[in-house]
Amino acid sequence: MAIRKNISLVLTHKCNLSCTYCYERWKYDKNMPTNLALQIISHYLSNSDNSYDECVFEFFGGEPFLAFPLIKEICEFTWSKNWKKPYLFTTTTNGTLVHGEIQDWLIKNRNKFDLILSLDGTKEMHDANRSNSFSKIDIEFFRSYCKQPSVKMTISKETLQGLSEGVMFLHSKGFKINNNLAFGLDWSNRKEIEIFNIELEKLVEFYILNQQITPCSLLNMKIQYCFSPVRKWCGVGTNMITFDIDGSSYPCNMFLPMSIGMNISRLNPQLDFNDLEKLVDTKCTDCFIHPICPTCYGSNYLMRHDISSRDENLCKFMKLRSLANSYLQLKKIMNENKCKSFSTDE
Repeated sequence: MAIRKNISLVLTHKCNLSCTYCYERWKYDKNMPTNLALQIISHYLSNSDNSYDECVFEFFGGEPFLAFPLIKEICEFTWSKNWKKPYLFTTTTNGTLVHGEIQDWLIKNRNKFDLILSLDGTKEMHDANRSNSFSKIDIEFFRSYCKQPSVKMTISKETLQGLSEGVMFLHSKGFKINNNLAFGLDWSNRKEIEIFNIELEKLVEFYILNQQITPCSLLNMKIQYCFSPVRKWCGVGTNMITFDIDGSSYPCNMFLPMSIGMNISRLNPQLDFNDLEKLVDTKCTDCFIHPICPTCYGSNYLMRHDISSRDENLCKFMKLRSLANSYLQLKKIMNENKCKSFSTDE
């Protein structure tokens, strides 16, 4: 299997929205210089380093398309050259600027540029989270752009109650869904756990009745991995790296100064992402679902100054999610269409 190096380039700190769960609190009104971006890309594509076989360059922000001329110049320069390693350009966007000239350019280069849309469900849900921006997005363009169009759906406290409706809406538009509870929020309210359980039940029933649809990531966990040894959750600090607008490098975008502040980010060089034992929260070692329970090392670091320290408030959510995944997979195996409710008891 080819080893992939994921390189994020923060092209701009600027953003035209103000999302309720945004963790980027220390932005600057600057863009990455073109020559710096080209130097970074040239370094990784010309490198004879055998530790990786291919590169994925992700344009990051802020909102990346606020720096569209920079995106265009970087891509067209890179496409005009022959390189030692294969590569792909990608970005996740709020979609509000993807019209006219930007759409035309993307369509022309659709086989060389991947797009993911941040879309948080129905119009009401999305607008509640993302600055009333739903009507500014050409959803049909994103649906037709890729062979397997996908969206990133973030679930906030305000939109939790519409989770199932939002997922079904996005499926009706033809999207594959990668969704998660927003990191950094207080999820300690018992009522929210009950709502989450009800919404999972609705989704389980929906997927049982529509088995041709790939479940959203919340209900597409690989529960067989519960029997696997501890593993690292992402390539942060190893086969993943992020470059800020000034060329400074960080383990991933969550460790950027605009995400965690300059004072905390200075400690990044001391972080060790190679020792798996140090990445495991000692409170979780005896938990059966620990191998499939996702964590964000950056969020852990931001909230508790420890990359291994998980948010304990998410434990019950994760146990419910694991139970719902198991139930859905069992029902699919049994090919039954009647969904029974499951307990919220821990």
